[in-house]
Amino acid sequence: MLLRAGVDVGDVERALSAAVERRTTLSRLLVDERSALGVFLERELARGDFPSIEMIRAERSLIEHLPPGLCVRLGAVPVHRDVRSGRVDVAVLDPFDPHLRTELEYHLEAPVRLLRAPDETLIAALRELGEPTSPSGPPMPLVRKAPEGRDEGEEPVLSLSRPKSDPRKTGLVSGEGLTPDLPPATVPTTERTAPQPPAPPAAEPLADLVDAISRAEKAEELAALLVRGMAPAPTIVLSVRSGVYSGRAASPWLRAEGAKKLKLDAGVPSVVETAARTGFYLGVLPLTPAHAPFRELFGGDDEREVYVVPVLLSGHPSLMLMSEVAPLGSSVDASRRADELSRAVGRTLERIVLSKKRGG
Repeated sequence: MLLRAGVDVGDVERALSAAVERRTTLSRLLVDERSALGVFLERELARGDFPSIEMIRAERSLIEHLPPGLCVRLGAVPVHRDVRSGRVDVAVLDPFDPHLRTELEYHLEAPVRLLRAPDETLIAALRELGEPTSPSGPPMPLVRKAPEGRDEGEEPVLSLSRPKSDPRKTGLVSGEGLTPDLPPATVPTTERTAPQPPAPPAAEPLADLVDAISRAEKAEELAALLVRGMAPAPTIVLSVRSGVYSGRAASPWLRAEGAKKLKLDAGVPSVVETAARTGFYLGVLPLTPAHAPFRELFGGDDEREVYVVPVLLSGHPSLMLMSEVAPLGSSVDASRRADELSRAVGRTLERIVLSKKRGG
């Protein structure tokens, strides 16, 4: 956005490097340093179509759920929680930043709406909080603060611990079939050999895959082509229908049949929801109940990085691609490959849908 506004690429790179070093957001850094880049950023933000807030009254009961220093580091102040939906409104400096919503939803365990606030008003609100000015800890610690008791009449939001009975309370409608049955104890393990999953194939040339996608004649082929295109990276493709993300296809070595039983309610905080709203997600799968079936399917490794990107049809997500990107090399190269494949699938899907409407 800054580059489109005419800012020199070197200035942007230096600002981003400083933001990473100080563990803060770019917008907060530019405000604190009164940088000339902040003028450009403010002008671009003013053009965005975001809900805004002029007066900020911090909601202390929500801030208590956040790690110390997080509001200062992110330039964000929770101001309200809707009693009926559980959604939390947060005043921020930069509503364009997709990381803000992801991190805040992770800690608050609720859907978050970002409200654009004037710099001076938000900085004044942060000072009133009396938080430490130096950030503490990594951006997304794996341990949250324990939730306090809620007022009567308020609806609960996403639970931190995995429920023991009804998984639908977390938005997870079905995750069965992901754990294989153990062999009977009476049968010696030496007499029964578990079938070995097929080995991941080597990566195919991207141009060949894009060409194959462009020649597809049926929508049913496209999910399989996405999986094939991301190989050898373990991949899951979800369909988006009637407010539910449903497993559509997966790499064969991920037990594709189990993946097809995945169902996740839209609107529940998740990396899938983040990617659908902001265009992508790159990072580890959070340790929340909604992500448990995905972590189990991928192998449960806490440190594996996934990339999630939507396939758009008429500007709306139709499929969601989730892939562990490490087998494809750097995350930059892998995400670029996923983006190109998802765009190719979107173009072909639009052609197929248009052809059906015309009776072709």
